[in-house]
Amino acid sequence: MRSRALLPLTLALLSGAPHVHAAPRASAVSGASAVSGASAVSGASAAPARLAAALAAIPHHAPVRGGLPLAFTERAHVASRLTARGGLLPPATRAPATRAPATRAPAAVRLHAPPTPADLDALRAAGAHVHLRADGSPRGHGDVVLAQLPFDAISRVAALPAVREVRLDGTPVPAPPPLDVTAAEIQAVDAWRPRPETGGITGEGVLVCNVDTGIDVFHPLFFRADGGYLDWIDIDGDGRFTPGVDGVDRDSDGNPEILRTLNSLVTMYYDDEPMFGSDDPVYTPGVDWLFADLDDSGAREFGPEGGFTENDPSYGEPLYVIDDVNRSGALDPGERLVALGTSKIRAVLLDGERYGRGENLIDAPRTGESIDHGTSSSGVIVGGAIGLTRFTGIAPDAEIIMAQRGGDVGEMMLADACIEEGARVVLHEYAWWIGEWLDGSGAFEKLVDATAAQNVAHINPAGNLSGGDKLSKRPLPRGGSVTAAIDVSADNPYGPFNYLYTSWLWREAATTLSFTLTDPTGTQRVFALQDGDDFIYEDWGTDTGLLVYAAREDSERGTARLDLYLVPSGPLSPTLAAGTWQVEVTHPGTADGTSLDLIGFLTDERSGWGRGIHFPDHVSEDHLIGYPGTADHGLVIAAYTGQGHWGEEPGVRASYSGRGHRIDGEKILWISAPDDPVTSGYREGEEARYLVFGGTSAASPHVAGAAALLLAADPTRTGLDVRDAIRAGALVDDIVGEVPSDDYGHGKLRIYRSLFGTNPSGGYAPTLSPIARTLPPGVATTIPIEASDPDDPLETLTFDVDRDYDGTWETALPGPELPIDAAEIGQQTFKIRVRDRAGHTAVALVRLDIAPLDPSTSALVAGGGWGCAQSSGGRDAAWLLAALGASSTLLRRRFRRRSPSA
Repeated sequence: MRSRALLPLTLALLSGAPHVHAAPRASAVSGASAVSGASAVSGASAAPARLAAALAAIPHHAPVRGGLPLAFTERAHVASRLTARGGLLPPATRAPATRAPATRAPAAVRLHAPPTPADLDALRAAGAHVHLRADGSPRGHGDVVLAQLPFDAISRVAALPAVREVRLDGTPVPAPPPLDVTAAEIQAVDAWRPRPETGGITGEGVLVCNVDTGIDVFHPLFFRADGGYLDWIDIDGDGRFTPGVDGVDRDSDGNPEILRTLNSLVTMYYDDEPMFGSDDPVYTPGVDWLFADLDDSGAREFGPEGGFTENDPSYGEPLYVIDDVNRSGALDPGERLVALGTSKIRAVLLDGERYGRGENLIDAPRTGESIDHGTSSSGVIVGGAIGLTRFTGIAPDAEIIMAQRGGDVGEMMLADACIEEGARVVLHEYAWWIGEWLDGSGAFEKLVDATAAQNVAHINPAGNLSGGDKLSKRPLPRGGSVTAAIDVSADNPYGPFNYLYTSWLWREAATTLSFTLTDPTGTQRVFALQDGDDFIYEDWGTDTGLLVYAAREDSERGTARLDLYLVPSGPLSPTLAAGTWQVEVTHPGTADGTSLDLIGFLTDERSGWGRGIHFPDHVSEDHLIGYPGTADHGLVIAAYTGQGHWGEEPGVRASYSGRGHRIDGEKILWISAPDDPVTSGYREGEEARYLVFGGTSAASPHVAGAAALLLAADPTRTGLDVRDAIRAGALVDDIVGEVPSDDYGHGKLRIYRSLFGTNPSGGYAPTLSPIARTLPPGVATTIPIEASDPDDPLETLTFDVDRDYDGTWETALPGPELPIDAAEIGQQTFKIRVRDRAGHTAVALVRLDIAPLDPSTSALVAGGGWGCAQSSGGRDAAWLLAALGASSTLLRRRFRRRSPSA
């Protein structure tokens, strides 16, 4: 008997972004053109050229940045087209909305020093409309003044001697909401907030396994911010942090390393065009990274190639984020750097090898574009750090294992290995539809069901088959026949094709159907196999260069399946005959006026989810849920549009999202989640790319992260408990309609409701004022904390202090008063936090000068990192000697007070 093992199939990876089924069309990109002067274009589009000419006429002027001139042109709200890697240019799903040219634009005018009344008068005289606070001071921070600038005022403001830079306050086009917005939509941000009874729920202690294409172990989003809080060094002494100039003294040896910007591009999943100004080399806190340039090379070295080992934090030259306490968008005096340290990745499982953290994770392979998918899905789950990075995953304190698909290891083995590792959540980032019964009876489906009843939640994307026309469903009369057409068009944008895979399902296993396959040249074969028959694998026809594979298998749940595959016979890969192929299916029984449902699935080797080889008629969307999501107890995820980055309507089921129910009628689609976050990405040769991720591949990690939060809140939950909690918390709005739905399952993911049975309370965060005091040494006192909350009375607020400013809130205060022991001369910086009853928080810095009262010795050195300016002596040395003298006197006095003879 010949082997029944299936041939290797080239099936589609669960795409990281929605496919487009329509044929591509070549078109020129409309919009702005390159211009050399105002005469090159007319109307509103000429504004940037006219401004360039005006600035060119000024010998010395401040730079104009941030896309400010573009505010005075017509601008698109959404991208007019998406560009797919590989050359396919799908048409826009809707025409871009436009914004009329501005008459004046919001600007951040940076001066060389904090503004004086004379500076403000000069700005006004140049035409700037300066924003003022209620007390009459200008809005802004430090040396930045916020203003509205008419177009003609830009060049005049830039020419002012006091002005250092003129920048658009915002972006030239509306910035896409990043992952923190989809996280907020599903209520993850609310779950992170500390509650009196639970604290914040962030996934700590939960291991998630992602069965996907691999992961970039060097991406900064996958390192915890646990490397310590450090002061920065204001090397040039100008009182502001400047990457490439200022630095950090990690080992306190007096030789700081220069800090440079590691710029992170944001692109769509399918192209490499920088989006939202992310190619601007100016450091953007929370998005870009800082690194200590240990060898002064100007670039960050990392990995074994850079001479680093498993024991080195962040596996390379040190990486940092900033603790932007006052949310100014800059690293201000007193604020600290936070070093990245430990990897969130416990292990990478690849081809039977385990690359483990603390052992050899740094050696995990990092080649090939394929790992971008797994890198992005993992970022949605665990990426980033709350409060420190803009792109933060749903369960950022969980850890992850990457079980890498491909090679010689199958998905079921990978899932089993994940469970052995102790994973409580397994995300299956794939969904196939060929060669399976799709009725819940397969061995893998049973593994999912058994472990879900214990302690594992299995998360399964439905897939992206909607619109691909790869499912046909038609009634087959008993005693009659039907003919199914298959379109293998010569002009299909994905072609030419070398492979055709079809699977035919019917829920009457006792019946042997006859299948006649005919190609466009008339070559024909008949297949009437029964369960248990040998598979057929032989030449399709004379000189076609193709082989045909046919096999019949029946499931224990009564589903019969016939697989018919056409594959090349050799390395020359002959193409399939173009035209219409036909499959005639005949029922052997007696005609009695009844019928059974005949379900056909197909795919090819090129189009993935797209409309490649397809059914031209009798197309159905009843069963577009891929395997192993067809298990009884997995969580099958549909995608709805989150923010509209792919051009679709937010809140509505994504047009590509898998839908329907199982072939036996079971409603297995469980929940829907947003599909378009910005998260970690990968391009070969880079280390910190972000991608606008998409597809049910992007929706499902939201649910995996939510499952991790549920298990962190209650580790005794089973996988079935997680399913029930997610269903109980689902949002059922007017778009979702009646549930369970073939489009949305039980509704839209809302994790806070799943955790606590209610929506998060509304309201606003409290406010907290920073504290700066100069105190004499030896004083023990209390300082009032200025805090308020628009929703809660002061006495209900909770106050904490981080006296070491190391990220740990070690002391709870009894009320809005801060005890201070000014025992020693020097400077102290620590953080205070206020929380309201809903868990909203505010933080601020406390900066204390403990200094002698003698005016001649009380001058302190202010600088980067609060007293960390470099100096060559002089006044700084005099202050240090005075401080040491006063400290010695204080110590002698303490000693005398404690002496028994005193």
